[in-house]
Amino acid sequence: MVSRPISLKRRLIRSICVGLGISILIPELLAAFVLPNSWGGYLDLSATTRAPQYLNDIAPAFTRAYQIFPASPSSGEPLMGGVNLGMDMVNYDYGAGYLDPNFVPWDPSVSSTPSFVNLSRFRFGYPWRSLTWDDLSTGTSVNIPAVMDYHMKMYDRAGIDRGIGVSFISPGRRLPIAPIWGGLLLNFVFWSIVWFVPGVLRQSIRIHNRKRKGLCTICGYAVQDFEVCPECGNTRINHAAR
Repeated sequence: MVSRPISLKRRLIRSICVGLGISILIPELLAAFVLPNSWGGYLDLSATTRAPQYLNDIAPAFTRAYQIFPASPSSGEPLMGGVNLGMDMVNYDYGAGYLDPNFVPWDPSVSSTPSFVNLSRFRFGYPWRSLTWDDLSTGTSVNIPAVMDYHMKMYDRAGIDRGIGVSFISPGRRLPIAPIWGGLLLNFVFWSIVWFVPGVLRQSIRIHNRKRKGLCTICGYAVQDFEVCPECGNTRINHAAR
């Protein structure tokens, strides 16, 4: 069966749909099957990063932020050269963290507010990171009812930032649904172009080859000296190319 050219409008609409689908599917697959919690790259972001605000009134003051990213096991150098792609994890610490000499585990019987809260933001996407989900911890066992109540309050505050649970894949694993709008837009444009341009080039080459061989550019029928293609009715016959 001879393939017919697709109109530019239809190809553009198809490329937009494919670009949007790929932009969403890639981070979901990365989140479902790979987590960056064992990567060795480390970068202190405290001076350049603003912490998420939804815990401000129920957590201690923000103290530091640091990024965990893919790095060479031997040298610790970034595998991606610092480019914003693939996946990473940004940790936001509120209060005295585990590495702080003043760290004291939270005792709910002494204080209703934890001494430390950690928000781990997992970011996924390709080429740019575009969707995220958050993990929240106080460093204290959730088997204590007061601690569990506090965790539930944090989860409620997080909303869509908590993502969608996929425990059937791995306990505690979640799918990201909170967007990084800049990355999502760039991915959408990138994948739409990647799908659109090769298709246009292939179609242009096919039309050129059909003209050169004296075939109808629409259906590939041998038009010979016809002014109208007897197969599909195409009136745009270029005999000069034969």
